[in-house]
Order: sequence, then structure tokens, then C-alpha cells
Amino acid sequence: MRPSEHAVAHRGPCNSSRPASWLRQSSSIRVRPRRFHGLTACASLVSVVAAGCQSMPRRVLLDPIPLHAAAGIVNDNVDRIGGVLRATGSVDGHATSEDGRRQSYHLDAVLFFLSPSFVRFDLKAFGQRQLLFGSNIEYYWYYDKQADAFHCGHHGEGGPLTAQLPAPPEQLIEVLGLRTIGLDATSKLAMPAIHRVVEEHQQILVVAHDEGGSTFIEKEYWLDRYAPRLMRRLLFRDQVGVVTMESRFDDYKRLAPDGPWLPHRITTIWPPFEASMTFRIAKWRVVPGLGSDSIQFARPGNCVSR
Repeated sequence: MRPSEHAVAHRGPCNSSRPASWLRQSSSIRVRPRRFHGLTACASLVSVVAAGCQSMPRRVLLDPIPLHAAAGIVNDNVDRIGGVLRATGSVDGHATSEDGRRQSYHLDAVLFFLSPSFVRFDLKAFGQRQLLFGSNIEYYWYYDKQADAFHCGHHGEGGPLTAQLPAPPEQLIEVLGLRTIGLDATSKLAMPAIHRVVEEHQQILVVAHDEGGSTFIEKEYWLDRYAPRLMRRLLFRDQVGVVTMESRFDDYKRLAPDGPWLPHRITTIWPPFEASMTFRIAKWRVVPGLGSDSIQFARPGNCVSR
């Protein structure tokens, strides 16, 4: 064998310079079918994909915890806010007029919030205010463009509800899901409650008594059994058990590495009024320098008592 032939005979099987006749004559080298290499490549691809899937975080259903501990997690999250929150985004929804006509709307929204009762929720279309709801520790007020007037009242006052104000002001504040669950006996918000665990949620059921002394479920907090155990639903019921308002909280994100978890989609429905609202928050931020005495939370001077 000439030196050049000897060199060729000892090259690796993948060498492209080897003659095809040499492969056919060699009995010491087995040529695997091309299909096998394709299957190997597919298997490798599946392995890579499977490894990628395994690296994704998996939601783990957590064991139930005592009622006060569950409420404490929600309350601690609210306490982390530490100032006036400002949210910007959009609101989509619909309302049903007294004559039964359904009207849909899409509005730009700006929200200011300071725990526990300071709110300014301003809804505009093309720069023109359509609806404004505000509240401070003593008063609430709202503006309706159709009536072109401000209406105001004291917290705790009764009064007829309307499509523009479809719930008592205290409930409208809770639509945001940013109020503490008052179960502490020393708190002004202390409420008798019972605890129930259902599948993926822990429920805190707040009970009340009607004029006849009968007990009914007035409010339901639905807390996630997934980390970080935040509130997912809030329901209000009347004395016969009908839901009068329901809010759902989704797309939670943390405001800062050690800050509160805040929802970026809040959907609220008012079944008695055939109305709904979805607030999509583009951004939350804490506004330094604002407090409870800021102009955002001042009652308008031209308020008309309801």
C-alpha cells in the first residue's frame, strides 16, 4: 500500500475525501442508516425542550393556614405601600340605562390611592372628564358628565344607588383590593368571620345580622393558595344571598423588590345594575410629597348633597 493510500484508510468515517468504493469494500466499518441520525437529532431536540420546560417555575398548591395568618399576609402587603399610589391605564366596561339600553365605553383612567379611604379615580375620553369618584376620611363625592354636577355625602350615609354610584362608597374603595381585612378585635374594621377552604382558595366569610337577627354572609374574600397568597376575588352579598358586587384581581406584579404586590387587571361587576368595569393598569408608582391633605383628596367646593 502506498503511503497516500495508507493515510486514506485510517481517516475517520466522516471524512468526505474517502471514496465510496472503499466504504463498500471495508468489512470493519458499519454504516448506520441516515434515518437513525434524524431520530437522534429529534430525541436531542425533545430533551432540550423538556429541560427548558422543567426549568420554568411551577405553581405549587400550598397547605391551608389559619384564618388570621391568611388575613395577615394580605394586610402586610397593603402596609408595604407606604405612601400615595398613582396608577395609570384604561377602563373598558358597560352600563345599562334605566330604559334597558346597554352602553359600552373605553376610557383613560388615573387613580390616586392612600390607605385606607383616600381615593381619586378620574375617567376621561379624549381629555374630557366622564366620571370622577373621590373619597377622603370623612366625605365621598362623584361627578357624572350626563348630570354635569358633583354629588357628595358623608361615609356611612344611606341613599339610593344609581348606575353612576352602583355601590356604597366604602365598597367602591374595596373594588381596588387594597384595603386591609379588619379581623383584629382592636380595629374599627373588626368583623366576625368564618373560614373555609375550597380547592385553590381560602375564603374568609364575613357575616352580618339583619334587622330580624338572622345571620347572612355579607362579604367574601377569596385568597390564593399559591404563593404569595394574595386576594383573587372579593364578593358582596345582600341579605338573601344575592351577589351585589364582585371584583377579581389578576396579573399581580411587585412594585419593587421589597414592595407590595399590586394587581394590574381589576374586573368588577354589579349584577343588579347589569354593569361591569375592567381596569387595566399600565403602571403603578408611589408619588413622593403627596399625603392625605393633598388636593387630589380634597372635597370639591361645588358638591351637591345626595
